[in-house]
Amino acid sequence: SSAILSVQQVADFKIKSCTSVPSIQLAYNNAGTQPALTTSQFSMEDCDSVLATIANLSGEGSFSAKGCPVFGDFTVTGDRSSTFNQCNLGNLSINGTSTVTLQGCTRGTAAGAGVLDEDLTQGTVAFAASSSETVTLTVGRTSNDFTILLDTGDATPSFVSNKTTTGFDVEFTAPVTTTVRWTLRG
Repeated sequence: SSAILSVQQVADFKIKSCTSVPSIQLAYNNAGTQPALTTSQFSMEDCDSVLATIANLSGEGSFSAKGCPVFGDFTVTGDRSSTFNQCNLGNLSINGTSTVTLQGCTRGTAAGAGVLDEDLTQGTVAFAASSSETVTLTVGRTSNDFTILLDTGDATPSFVSNKTTTGFDVEFTAPVTTTVRWTLRG
């Protein structure tokens, strides 16, 4: 690992109100040597700048960050949850069955087999003389309980159908050639 700070198998680790956090690696595995408290919480709050962070959380533990205006790339593996609130993140790599939740955040790209829930996702889908196109989310969501807003640039009636945790269809009542901007909320 290229991390400057590595923290493993701790019950509680917090970084609060600091100017700069170096590249950091966090790990907890309930199959390993465990602290007296067998749950684990890693958190960062009100840190001005956080460099790349790698979290490997299996069996127990979670990660949270709040109020970090510059938060570098975040990579997570394992089966636990990570939550960000009011942070500007770099790229996300969500692996294993990890879940990342973003609330009031911006981010770079997102990839991986895990789950991403965020309060706002935006994108575009191109139509070339077609009446239906599928939008595939780069990372799945925990549920299909979300709202899709469409800006079609076309007067032909449109609607969303087939919402799943991994995407949805944008449909028109007749073939069109346009680019639809969509916003996912919820």
